[in-house]
Amino acid sequence: MNIFLDFFGFLTTPVWCIILCLNFISILQKIKLNKEDYTKNTFWFTLSFTFLISILFYYVAAY
Repeated sequence: MNIFLDFFGFLTTPVWCIILCLNFISILQKIKLNKEDYTKNTFWFTLSFTFLISILFYYVAAY
């Protein structure tokens, strides 16, 4: 189980970081332009943030 989580976390963390940054920028642009429809970006932002924090806490607790 630890090998899988290490492998999965190590390989997918850069992808989740890119998703987090792109959604954050998109949300800020939509807020600036007063567009009301940014729920999809908020969902992906929250999901990627939660995943990254979970992986961070896993590594801190495991090592």
